[in-house]
Amino acid sequence: MIIPNTHGDKLQALMQNNKLPDSDKPRVKEAVDKYNIWRNSLLELSGNKDQIMIKSVELLNNYKNFIDIDLIFSSHNDFLYRQKGQLKLDNTVLEEFLPLLVSKVFQNKINDKAISLGPTSCISGIRFDSSLALEIPGGGIVLKQKDQDFAISRRLYLGQAILNHLKTV
Repeated sequence: MIIPNTHGDKLQALMQNNKLPDSDKPRVKEAVDKYNIWRNSLLELSGNKDQIMIKSVELLNNYKNFIDIDLIFSSHNDFLYRQKGQLKLDNTVLEEFLPLLVSKVFQNKINDKAISLGPTSCISGIRFDSSLALEIPGGGIVLKQKDQDFAISRRLYLGQAILNHLKTV
């Protein structure tokens, strides 16, 4: 199973950002190094589910505090703080952490099924635009789709008859 490295990709993009102040570059390089240690530590965890949960949350808290306080808040420039929403450094930590945690804790159950972890587009709603007075082929089924940052999902296969009459919003 491939676990996305959403946060790591954001750190790499930040390293390449030509607007990053020179004084922040060594700190971002340090963040990349700490990220690699954090991710590898999560991937190498072993033990029972409780031990994995406790250690995972401990690793998350330490790393997230480093990103929020040591990297972003303690910067002498305000670039990282001002661009926090654009750069998505802090919130992508959780986006990457959740698939890593779930894959460790539920590894056996996930391997037995065709389950995916991570960002995906999911069906978030379904409605039927037909009624007794208005007959629409396929019942007028309309699916609403939404991109999710993190999902535990399994691919859904719809019959060809439904797909012929399907609209998406």
